[in-house]
Amino acid sequence: MRLEGTLRSLHKNKPEFRTCCLAPEYWDFMRFVLAYAPKGLRLVPGRDSTDFPSDAFLSGISRSDNDLVYLSYTSNPVGRTMPEHVFLQSLDLVPDDTLFFVDCTSIDIEQRSSVEFIRTVLKNYSHKNLLITKSFSKEYELGDLRIGYALFTRKESAAAIWPYMSGYPSVHVSKTALSALKTGFAEVTDRYRHANRLLKEMSEAHPKFRITGDCSNYTLVFCSRPEQCVQIKQRLQEAYGHLIYPGELPMQGGGDVGLKGELDLPSMKDIPFLSPDALRLVVTPESVKAFENVLSGLET
Repeated sequence: MRLEGTLRSLHKNKPEFRTCCLAPEYWDFMRFVLAYAPKGLRLVPGRDSTDFPSDAFLSGISRSDNDLVYLSYTSNPVGRTMPEHVFLQSLDLVPDDTLFFVDCTSIDIEQRSSVEFIRTVLKNYSHKNLLITKSFSKEYELGDLRIGYALFTRKESAAAIWPYMSGYPSVHVSKTALSALKTGFAEVTDRYRHANRLLKEMSEAHPKFRITGDCSNYTLVFCSRPEQCVQIKQRLQEAYGHLIYPGELPMQGGGDVGLKGELDLPSMKDIPFLSPDALRLVVTPESVKAFENVLSGLET
């Protein structure tokens, strides 16, 4: 909703606005860009690389003709995050008046969950035109709320975007969100770290299965052949059906599947579907242990 509101606001006030971003992994972002700025898009290649495309991104966002820079290299679904030093470099290089939209899920879990880290960024870069968004889905494991909040360094940016924000959360959602803020996120962060460690250990113990990332709340596991994937899925669904998504669901993200650094923006038909040799796994300590049990059973 914040992203759509931002793009609608820019479209209204500057119809030919220019956006610079990484090749997007989300359906909604591609849909919004195609709707509001199809001719003003500058894509930074390199999402298919195992490392963040630092040089290309920094070069792209530093151009003076960018009206909007969008940082989305989220741990969900790419399975990794932007290095801290590159994030700080990007804050230095982005022009002061370019609206820099930062999705906090692009930053490491401990950093984006740190009030002090975000406070320092806002203080040190108060002269920039920043919009920093944080989602409850990762901070507090409350993805069902579909709620988050935004921090601005400029009142005029907030005022311009606000009229294009649609809808308000229900009383129940608001109460749950406020309760989460008061309770804190240490327990949730520890749980993510535990699950990510288990995922990394599983990847090392079963090298024949390629796992796309170990710092996300879901990941893709690739098998050596589709038949093996079917067998694993059957076993998982029999015992742990709620822990995986069916293979026929459309890919929400590019990552290692489909995009390969190329994206035909004018055609929505080319958005890839989940590969037949891959499973999408919800990452929790329980689900990773269950998956490990199935893989160990297959290899014995």
